[in-house]
Amino acid sequence: MKYDQNAVEKIVGKYGVEKDGEISLNVFVDHGVGTCRHMALTCGAIIEKLIEEGVMEGRASVDRKTIKQEGHAWCRYKGQDGAVFIVDVAKQYCGKLSSPSVIRAYSRPVEEFSMTPEEAYEHYLEYYETTGMPCRLLTAPNRTTKHWGTDTVPRA
Repeated sequence: MKYDQNAVEKIVGKYGVEKDGEISLNVFVDHGVGTCRHMALTCGAIIEKLIEEGVMEGRASVDRKTIKQEGHAWCRYKGQDGAVFIVDVAKQYCGKLSSPSVIRAYSRPVEEFSMTPEEAYEHYLEYYETTGMPCRLLTAPNRTTKHWGTDTVPRA
């Protein structure tokens, strides 16, 4: 499937549906064109079929995020072992949700991580090496502070 916004708009016009109207995904697949959402949905459908056939184990979903008024969609695969992989056909990216840059781009608002202490330390090192910013533990406010974390702003 080729990324082609103009071809998608022509198909939408041909079928006479309003913006965000429903057209079968097969129409875009048959034409070989789509945008990120069509590519993500197609990828998710393929992975779900592979799971159904017993070729893969796990779960597929399609995630979306809007940053600076631009939306984007991709396929997410979570294996039986809990590892999360991102398959972003539109951006030609496929990889594990592990490095800080990938986490920033593709994580959900509340990411369900379960890490061993060793994995957490490795994640911290990767984050620090990539961003140059140390991670800080978030601690509950005590009686002399009104902020979470390491701030020591006296209460008013």
